[in-house]
Amino acid sequence: LLAYWRHEASSDSARALIVMNLVWAWAIRFFIGYPWEGWTTGLSHEDWRYIDLRKKLGKGYWPFSLSSLHLTPTLLVFGALAPAGAIILQGEAPPLNVGDLVACVVTLAFLVLEAVS
Repeated sequence: LLAYWRHEASSDSARALIVMNLVWAWAIRFFIGYPWEGWTTGLSHEDWRYIDLRKKLGKGYWPFSLSSLHLTPTLLVFGALAPAGAIILQGEAPPLNVGDLVACVVTLAFLVLEAVS
């Protein structure tokens, strides 16, 4: 999504580049911290929670799966990235200010906190 917004942007602002780099830093930290089991076990393994839900919900599993397990997280991620999209897509950005510095420091602090926890 960020790559698409970056492609559609009319110009590069320092704020947009900072936001993109911070999101990339978070993504790299996330994927290094949580390796996907499928690389070693393949897709034949299914998490026990999905099996349990399927047994409990019966025919209602697929509507529940679509709305709660797939659509809701997608909308949450989009909602979380929407402000980043607004920053990346804005034309002439105002100059960087103290608020940008605070946002960078807070974001980097939480990246470090997530990495060590």
